[in-house]
Amino acid sequence: LHSFPTRRSSDLRNYGHGYERPTATKYGSLCIVSGLIKGSGRNPMLTLPSYCRPNKRVIFNLNNHQNTIRVDVLRNGQVHRVAGRWQHGWLNLDGIQFATRSQRGVSLRSGWRAYGGSYRSPTYTRTGVVCEVEGLIKGGHWGRYMVQLPGNCRPKKRLIFNLNNHAKTARVDVQRNGRITWHAGGRDHHWISLGGIMFAVNNGQNLPFMNGWRNYGGSYGRATVTKTGSLCLVSGLIKGGHWGRPMVRLPSDCRPKGRLIFNMNNHQRTARVDVLKNGYVQWVAGGRAHHWISLTGIQIHRNRGGKAWWPWRRLPG
Repeated sequence: LHSFPTRRSSDLRNYGHGYERPTATKYGSLCIVSGLIKGSGRNPMLTLPSYCRPNKRVIFNLNNHQNTIRVDVLRNGQVHRVAGRWQHGWLNLDGIQFATRSQRGVSLRSGWRAYGGSYRSPTYTRTGVVCEVEGLIKGGHWGRYMVQLPGNCRPKKRLIFNLNNHAKTARVDVQRNGRITWHAGGRDHHWISLGGIMFAVNNGQNLPFMNGWRNYGGSYGRATVTKTGSLCLVSGLIKGGHWGRPMVRLPSDCRPKGRLIFNMNNHQRTARVDVLKNGYVQWVAGGRAHHWISLTGIQIHRNRGGKAWWPWRRLPG
């Protein structure tokens, strides 16, 4: 694990061109960051406002087109790019979410333990129908379940998340019984980050398919969206359609104000999946093996009645 000097990046700016502006918004006990930024990638890339800061250092797996990037959020709100292949001069912020209060410890299994230090111990936070998990764990048995979530923090179907293992992406599943397991991708450095796990505990609303896409089925259930207040959470595993064309469409009250980019899982690979202003969700770049893609991890905050923040008073572009 590496740290960077706290040097301010003066060239960081809004990407523009129809993409969502960078925001940090509170939802109950959670802070949700969104938007697309561009610049040199010097650290700190930005600093979150005082009302949106975690109680420990949290590692996230963010998207840079076909690449995955490790991005850390520090307790002082600084956002640092740490590892991964930096190309294209931009970075999406969607996928950064963490608790600001009400964190509770999780039960670790199979030899896994808290990384400690500034990363402290892994936690979960329940806010309404939303459950969020974060933290860094180390030293356990890969392939055996790492975490046991409590009964009030479990999904209605098996979910696949795209999590971080330094310079690599990793597939991590959350099962209906609350067990969290690693399945594919990076397993270097003896650790895995749980940052980026957030899901609804209810069934949600079924999503309409297009271009040949359909539900994977079985324990993975159906592709759904849950709307709770101004927050929409998408989940599910889909298969068999045309890559590069819209896969599903979100309802009118779950569409972003600007185009969003998410880092989704395709087993051992990372994939860029965009959500357009008209609600279409489509694969753009990266992994497309195995005839399936996970939509779990897409979240849209419409900022209705919430407290939003922009890191610059005036956003060029």
